[in-house]
Amino acid sequence: MDASPTARTYKVRLGIPADAVIYRSVGCRECRNTGFFGRHAIFEWIDTDTEIRKLVLQNSSTDQLRDAARRGGMMTLAEDGWRLVRAGITTVEEVLSVTTAKEIERSAKPEAKGA
Repeated sequence: MDASPTARTYKVRLGIPADAVIYRSVGCRECRNTGFFGRHAIFEWIDTDTEIRKLVLQNSSTDQLRDAARRGGMMTLAEDGWRLVRAGITTVEEVLSVTTAKEIERSAKPEAKGA
């Protein structure tokens, strides 16, 4: 369960309640000592609305595109990963292995960033 210092650190940064259980992977013969069985993807999806299409045609920056997508309800890869951590489906370490530091920093709750 919540033995990882990394998990404790990210709980604070992401605004996950202190009493929430964060799992870590523990291997067994069934999972070939990986701690995981099967696969569960994390996603980042952008619906192309009028604003996104206009920004693409204007050769806008990725920051402008991301901001417009966020206004339209896009959840980032890191945010989807943290959602699965909170649900007990994956681990902090797995999310960290497939996301960038920039994505992780953006997904931290504004009030928790200074913590």
